[in-house]
Amino acid sequence: MNKKILALCTFMLLAAVMTAQTAQPKREKIKVDGRDAAYIYMTEIYKTDNWAEYYCIYEEDKTKFNENAAEKAMYEFFSNYKREHAFSSVEVEDLKGVTIGKSTTTMEKRIIFRHVNKR
Repeated sequence: MNKKILALCTFMLLAAVMTAQTAQPKREKIKVDGRDAAYIYMTEIYKTDNWAEYYCIYEEDKTKFNENAAEKAMYEFFSNYKREHAFSSVEVEDLKGVTIGKSTTTMEKRIIFRHVNKR
């Protein structure tokens, strides 16, 4: 009986250690140029030599949020990121529209950057 309990405890400890070492998505907080209280959070979902997929969350103070300015800032950021990291194309997909919280307003998008003819 004690051997079974010891084996079970060992297995649970091993499972806890393996779970803790699982790779977590990389999340980066980026300040938006020209907007005081706006940030873009980029979470890397998948990345290879030929393409990369991210979830992007635009977050800004609820009192200063302007949807047109926010969309413009996001697309400028995506364009600059594409150029800086030498991707040839970018696809943008809306995951959530504007979500108004107690103090912040957010938008969530899925971004895929591709290298069309990278060899």
